[in-house]
Amino acid sequence: MSKWSEIRVNDRIFFKEKSGSGSIVKTERHGHYFMPAKIGMRLKGHKKPITKYEMFILNDIQVQEVLNKNRTIKCLLTRASDGIQFAISEDSLMRYFGKSEQSILGEPVI
Repeated sequence: MSKWSEIRVNDRIFFKEKSGSGSIVKTERHGHYFMPAKIGMRLKGHKKPITKYEMFILNDIQVQEVLNKNRTIKCLLTRASDGIQFAISEDSLMRYFGKSEQSILGEPVI
């Protein structure tokens, strides 16, 4: 039974895709970004793969631009295992991450 709920600032969230289907990339000039493992979506830099159910904290949500009904939103996450903060688009956040009910042991209940 899957119980994914709405994500808010300061929530602990989990990577819900299989291990290796996303990475955090450190670019030379612009910091850290999320990069899905898709053909044609490559950033140059040092990559650190993300594992299934790895935990992150949603730190901030920033509206970058609003044009008509379209909006560009940048979300900032922190990786719990090493403290790396990185940027991710709202669309990627909703697609690859989710907030879950947790068991007593701290593992996500899905």
